[in-house]
Amino acid sequence: MILDFGKQGSFEYKVENYIYLNHDVIELNQRKMGILIPFQLLKFKEIIHKNPTRKNFEKLQRLLENDILKSIEANVKVGNITQEDATQLLELTRQLYKYLYDNYYEIGGCEDMKPLLDGAMELPLDKYRIRIDELEGKLASEKERADKMSVEAERLRKELEELKKNK
Repeated sequence: MILDFGKQGSFEYKVENYIYLNHDVIELNQRKMGILIPFQLLKFKEIIHKNPTRKNFEKLQRLLENDILKSIEANVKVGNITQEDATQLLELTRQLYKYLYDNYYEIGGCEDMKPLLDGAMELPLDKYRIRIDELEGKLASEKERADKMSVEAERLRKELEELKKNK
């Protein structure tokens, strides 16, 4: 590209193309491009479309489990991406996987493909978030119970005062 700055002159500007799907997950991690890792599933789109065999879907499953999910988790651990980024990446991965799975289903034979279980993409911090949600729910119900007891205690206090007055 030639950039013309008038009196200052013209400058040639070159942009290197980076063909994402020609690179593996390790290189993407080294280049701190972990945010793009779910797109590795697209490497299999054409392969599966042309040859939807059990072997190809097993390769897809291994890529998903060993490269994509573990890579997302590792990127969170080293601080390359946030937990929120990871959650979005996992959702994107799930959607891409579902897209490929649905295509395989249309041509028959989806029984050969393992479903992507929700727990298969659980990150270490997820269990803490789930536990926090459980505890917050328990706290809310205990607070509700305490409020009811407080109302009942107030009713009994008033009733006791009334009895004392009438004595």
